[in-house]
Amino acid sequence: MAGYIGKIENFDDGIEQWTSYTERLEQYFAVNEISNEKRVPALLSLIGGKTYALLRNLTTPDKPKDKSYDDIVKVLKEHLSPAPLVIAERFRFHKRDQKSGESINEYVAQIRKFSEYCNFPDLNDTLRDRLVCGLKSEQTQKKLLSVQALTLEKAMQISVAMETATKDALELQGKQPESAVHKVKSQKPKVNSYQQKPITCYRCNKQGHKADTCRFKDQTCHKCKKKGHIQAACRSKMIKRNVHSLNADDSQDDEFGIYTVFANKDTQKGNNDVGIYTVNSKTKEITVDVKIDNKSVEMEVDTGSALSIIPKKEFDQMFPNRKLDSTDVILRTFSGEKFKPLGVTAVNVNYNDQSEVLSLYVVQKGGGILFGRDWLRKIRLDWSKINKVSVDNVNEKTKELLAQHASVFSDNIGCVNGIKGNLIMKDNVKPVFMKARPIPYALRPKVEQELDRLEEEGIITKVPTSEWATPIVPVVKKSGGVRICGDFKVTINQQLQVDQYPLPRIDDIFASLSGGEKYSKIDLRQAYLQLEMKEESKKYLTINTHRGLYQYNRMLFGVASAPAIWQRTIDQILQGLTGVQCILDDMVITGRNDREHLVNLEKVMKRLEMYNLSVNKEKCKFFKDEIEFCGHKIDKHGLHKTEDKIKAILDTPEPQNVTQVRSILGLMNYYHKFLPNISSVVRPLHRLLEKDAKWDWNEECKVSFKRAKDLVTSEQVLCHYDPELPIRLACDASPFGLGVVLSHKMQDGTERPIAFASRSLNKAERNYSQIDKEALGIIFGVKKFHTYLYGRKFTLITDHMPLVSIFNPKKGISTTSAARLQRYALFLSGYTYDIEYKNTNKHTNADALSRIPQESTEADGEEFDAVDVFMLKQLEHLSLTNNNIRRETARDKILSRVYELVQKGWTVNDDIDLKPYFNRKNELSISQGCLQWGIRTIVPTKFRQQTLELLHSAHPGVVKMKLLARSYVWWPRIDSEIESLAKRCSGCQKHHRNPKQSPLHPWEWPSSPWKRIHIDFAGPFIDHMFLIVIDAHSKWPEVIPMKSTTSTQTIRVLRTIFARAGLPEQIVSDNGPQFVSAEFQTFTKMNGITHIKSAPYHPATNGLAERFVQTFKQSLKAMRGENADLNKKLANFLLAYRNTPHTTTNETPAKLFMGRNLRNRLDLIKPDINRQVQDKQMKIAIKPTKETLRQFTEGETVAVRDYRGPNKWTSGLITKREGPLNYQVEVSPNSIWKRHADQIRNSDFNDKQGEEIKNDKTVEIEIIPDEPTEQPAQDLQPKHQDSEQPLSEPIQRRYPLRTRKPVTKLNL
Repeated sequence: MAGYIGKIENFDDGIEQWTSYTERLEQYFAVNEISNEKRVPALLSLIGGKTYALLRNLTTPDKPKDKSYDDIVKVLKEHLSPAPLVIAERFRFHKRDQKSGESINEYVAQIRKFSEYCNFPDLNDTLRDRLVCGLKSEQTQKKLLSVQALTLEKAMQISVAMETATKDALELQGKQPESAVHKVKSQKPKVNSYQQKPITCYRCNKQGHKADTCRFKDQTCHKCKKKGHIQAACRSKMIKRNVHSLNADDSQDDEFGIYTVFANKDTQKGNNDVGIYTVNSKTKEITVDVKIDNKSVEMEVDTGSALSIIPKKEFDQMFPNRKLDSTDVILRTFSGEKFKPLGVTAVNVNYNDQSEVLSLYVVQKGGGILFGRDWLRKIRLDWSKINKVSVDNVNEKTKELLAQHASVFSDNIGCVNGIKGNLIMKDNVKPVFMKARPIPYALRPKVEQELDRLEEEGIITKVPTSEWATPIVPVVKKSGGVRICGDFKVTINQQLQVDQYPLPRIDDIFASLSGGEKYSKIDLRQAYLQLEMKEESKKYLTINTHRGLYQYNRMLFGVASAPAIWQRTIDQILQGLTGVQCILDDMVITGRNDREHLVNLEKVMKRLEMYNLSVNKEKCKFFKDEIEFCGHKIDKHGLHKTEDKIKAILDTPEPQNVTQVRSILGLMNYYHKFLPNISSVVRPLHRLLEKDAKWDWNEECKVSFKRAKDLVTSEQVLCHYDPELPIRLACDASPFGLGVVLSHKMQDGTERPIAFASRSLNKAERNYSQIDKEALGIIFGVKKFHTYLYGRKFTLITDHMPLVSIFNPKKGISTTSAARLQRYALFLSGYTYDIEYKNTNKHTNADALSRIPQESTEADGEEFDAVDVFMLKQLEHLSLTNNNIRRETARDKILSRVYELVQKGWTVNDDIDLKPYFNRKNELSISQGCLQWGIRTIVPTKFRQQTLELLHSAHPGVVKMKLLARSYVWWPRIDSEIESLAKRCSGCQKHHRNPKQSPLHPWEWPSSPWKRIHIDFAGPFIDHMFLIVIDAHSKWPEVIPMKSTTSTQTIRVLRTIFARAGLPEQIVSDNGPQFVSAEFQTFTKMNGITHIKSAPYHPATNGLAERFVQTFKQSLKAMRGENADLNKKLANFLLAYRNTPHTTTNETPAKLFMGRNLRNRLDLIKPDINRQVQDKQMKIAIKPTKETLRQFTEGETVAVRDYRGPNKWTSGLITKREGPLNYQVEVSPNSIWKRHADQIRNSDFNDKQGEEIKNDKTVEIEIIPDEPTEQPAQDLQPKHQDSEQPLSEPIQRRYPLRTRKPVTKLNL
């Protein structure tokens, strides 16, 4: 938020509480006058990503932006700062006493903090009481207790005054503990003479009983494994504490001061005794190698540290399974800060045949492993070996390190593992296929040999056909071989969307390298060729040769996107490493000391080896005291500016004739706007140019010449480099030398130099033709300022017109040009530039340097030096006026012709440049020397960019810019240039509204149920979280209330659902923490489920679940008035939803999921169609038959089946009919049996008389046979009795008897 007062960081609950953060936020809104409407967007922008994710989970499914400011603050407060218990807070308040070393003001601030949630009715009185009762100083307490009507303010004044007086008294007595390092001792608390010292049991370390009666007398100590005491009273532990002058009877915590004190050799005494002098952070630390539990450890000897300590990180690495013992020791740093160690452990220390069991304290963080005074008392160090520093040791370790990673220095070209480059083309691009250029017959064998080598190494692959083809340009190397390069500027470079990945800022690089002692520099071998391209990008890198088409598999020099792609790749490779920086193929490694340097270098080597990169060892430098990088000299003292950029001016020799003086004055005149009083400074030089003036180079001329050079190289002329401003490189050549000036084109149209460079021509170069000399000047300048120019667009300025065409970046390399010019053009193809022509009379800055060059003889192909980078002061815009338009219209190549045609009349003209004007010839006019189209002024080419910037000054949209332009200005293709400008504007792009929503792209409808399910969480809603599961085929929902939404609980619920419905093929979810966790990913992977996650902050991707959540919430909100619990409401909702036809499928979810609708209470209203269907089906399936249905009436005598004894049947009387086939039969006065019709026979017999009277009383009716019943194995006839019973009286039948008639047969 640039321009705002103050700064609000992202909320971090580890730094402050939410209540405190909101208080600061309210003040920030107030001071910056942020309206209520903008508070919610401001809050969501300021709280940070972590807190926003938490807020989004707490407000799901509602978006945070839809909540009010107060609601958001309340939700986060309830989650982050729940109201604590008043009783617990008051307990903590009353337990808070002043700590040792804590000042009065600090103590009062702490108890005020503790009282925040105590809700005391009278806070000041309570604070006063706590202050008096909690003071550590007994003298101050007595003073406060003696004061009548003591208030909090008065109590603080007295306490602070007495505290200050005590400190002043100590200083007056000369007691200054900070001036020397003292042995820290803790004293036993004094016991008053009238008090009896309590007896402490040595078995348990408690009071109130004797050791003989202690209940721990038979226990075994877990510390020393001895019987008779417990670990809390173990004497072995006490002995270790006594090493630091601690007493087991101390009633208060002990404190030790840990300082940073260095030991030097006492040379005055003439011996090797250690003299402790003073605190000095610049002295190099003293280290000693000791063995701790048989592990070699390098420790820093620190005589200012009372204890030997080790950071937890190093301790866990060396002793991963070691448990720590608790300790009461409190540590204090040199600045007075206190902290408590994590624990202590006993270790076996070995050094020079000395062995001791000592205590090692573990702290959370630290700068290293310290060898403290407690160990120095037991271990005698060999100072003669410690003080010896061997540089050869570093060199040996470096050689060993390089030998371990010899594969990195292989002569072969590496190939990056795991990363591939990608080329992105513009939309609707048409492939460009260029035919192969003819190769001279003398070079063909060498070209073919190089093609075979590249193909053998896998760098290129022969392909039969390709839509893209780039011609090659063979360049003869000094060794006689040939380098094959593609002329990509005529094919893909114009069609590429050039990657805009930024190169590292030089200031950031230097900041990360500060503090280094020595520096190493690594050069990657042919860096671009080590990056493999993606398959879809390889087709763009096809070259056309006389032997056919070859496709490059690697990135290569000359592709416009190559610098940005490689920089992104190398940044990704080196990500996470400290002490290393890289620009393209140059890498610098450093460290605060040799050990850290070696560690950083080893990490870089491992990383390069892991990614299979190769390095050019000949160009590498290791452990140098100083190196030059990006135009600066870097050493341990800091950053130093080199003189390369102004050396061309400072070393300019004195002119020897009038021509050279004229060149010098031309340079001064070129920058006269920035040179104060330049006319008086160079007046002696101007006298040499006067007519009839005699050449006299006197002392006055020398002083004037030196002062002029100092002015040109001063900060008043030189500007700092700004990557946002256009950069220009002016190059020129004279018969004697080369001169180049790197400059910025300021916003007012002027140029200010960044750096100068020049050199004289060697003997061979003086024989070049003028065009070759001018081309050499361009190549010299580009190489010299490579760091400025590579990877960004710049403008080349030359005063030689033919080079504008030969080096034109939009034209191919001419095969008829000289070999040298072809080589230069190929070199320039690796850069992004435009080339302009400037008349020699206006090219005086570079011309002067070329005519009086430095005395140097740099070769054509010499390696360039890097230059420094600076920041730039911005200047004002040049005003755009009618006079400027009129003047430039007359100078413009096209508008001047249009102006003449409008005056004299148009003729038929086929010139493509004039066609836009010819189509409007009847509407063009001239007004005050300016061309007009209607009321719109036609702007010359020079002012079009400035006009566009003026139209875009308020950053309106494209439509408004076009509307504004149509009222004032016009030129061909102005609309497309306006659109291009708006797309390039970083401010507009960063704050542009969201694009128009894409057309709805529905999910593919699965062919069967439960193939794809959509899941999401709804809530917190009605004090619950709900897991929503929707089947994409049937729209069948599952809703499960959950108390916990962790990954484990989510998986448990899903496993239960899958046990009923089976495993789906796909799961669609959002990016909730439950779904993106490793545990959930493992669950889906192990069950063969594809997990599809929606785009972040785009819930429409999971629209099926999101829409159901809305329906679900709306229904349950409508049920709030009903008297039912949540489970009943949820069950009613699910039953109704599953039985309701879905608007998408027009079928119910139950029908598509289960093949049937679920039965509900509404089915009771409908006729029983199922029963009718079943009856009809049964009638069709089973043919009805006629059988006799035996029926019995009440009171009828029958024979019933008897299962008690040998008699199979017994007589009985029907007493009741229970159903169609079940009867109650009385077999005796007190016995009634229940029998089926199959167990009853018609019979009129009395088993007592042994008679049987048969009477078949049957009714023949038409029935459908019932299910067959199991018949007895045998049907034994009952025995006839000797006597017959009289027939019982006939019983009235319920149904009429059928009339039986004999069958009438045909008498045929």
